[in-house]
Amino acid sequence: MKNNTKEVSFLSIVAILYTLPLLILYSTIPNYGFGSLYLTIFGLILFLIGIVLWAWGFFSLGNLFYILPKPIKVTKRGIYRYISHPIYIGIVMVFGGLSISLGSLPGLLYSIIILIPFNILRACLEAKYLRIEA
Repeated sequence: MKNNTKEVSFLSIVAILYTLPLLILYSTIPNYGFGSLYLTIFGLILFLIGIVLWAWGFFSLGNLFYILPKPIKVTKRGIYRYISHPIYIGIVMVFGGLSISLGSLPGLLYSIIILIPFNILRACLEAKYLRIEA
């Protein structure tokens, strides 16, 4: 039961941390791309690449996906042959790209200050639980 409470708590934090940037973006859009068409296009490209990485990561995991890391083997199939953490990288690219394309400095700062460290922490926790005994 204790483990289930931990997972629900962690899932709630994850949902809040990934929803908050969307609210920040929505409420702080002063213009598009900080006034530059090139930044708008660059942000949209980051966003689209992030969506692809995020989705490809989920599909590559198949039934190995868990909210909290479980002591299972490391996967090397799909996108995981090339990138260790495509879901986390995709998440940062999605929110960072949206922030750039919409011209939201608070959204971009949130992505840099909160989402990047949070996803690094998740990747480190995952690495700790997924170590394979040699």
